[in-house]
Amino acid sequence: MARISFAAVALTTMAVYALRVNGAAGLMVDDAWYVLLAKAMAEGRGYRLISSAATEILPLYPPGLPAILSLVLRAHPEFPENVWLLKSVSITAMLATGLLTYVYLHRDRRVPRDLALCAAAGVTLTPAFVFLATSTLMSECVFTFSQLAALVLLHRSVEFGDPRRAGAFTVAAAIAAAATVLIRSAG
Repeated sequence: MARISFAAVALTTMAVYALRVNGAAGLMVDDAWYVLLAKAMAEGRGYRLISSAATEILPLYPPGLPAILSLVLRAHPEFPENVWLLKSVSITAMLATGLLTYVYLHRDRRVPRDLALCAAAGVTLTPAFVFLATSTLMSECVFTFSQLAALVLLHRSVEFGDPRRAGAFTVAAAIAAAATVLIRSAG
């Protein structure tokens, strides 16, 4: 029964994201900057705003999300045909956030399976997250995943009696926290 419930939530979540994804990008202003920065990085021009009429200027945004998006742009550089691929980064981050929420609550916090699944579905299907993942190219979804990953790893680091495993989880938590700051410096 648990597998059926998990499959139903997963399929419903994927259907919501698939039905909501659109071809718009740049409507929130920041997401246009993320795409321009990613394009500059993908083309090997460095981390600069290439849209400036004068000298290319340094951006105000952290480089994490543009670096991830630049990998997509290297594989499929034709904009706007690649907008759905660019948005797949945030959609994947939200699906991973839901899965990590479930695993953390059920395995680490010992929340009953059904409640953990409902909480994971609630997080993943929060209207603001669905909108951000499917209608923008903003950093919030990737930031949420990396921040949750850092917290889960940190929690695991204090649960182990073996100092070597605890140390490994502490280092992993530190790396995830650093990645979080590189994705979004305020949050």
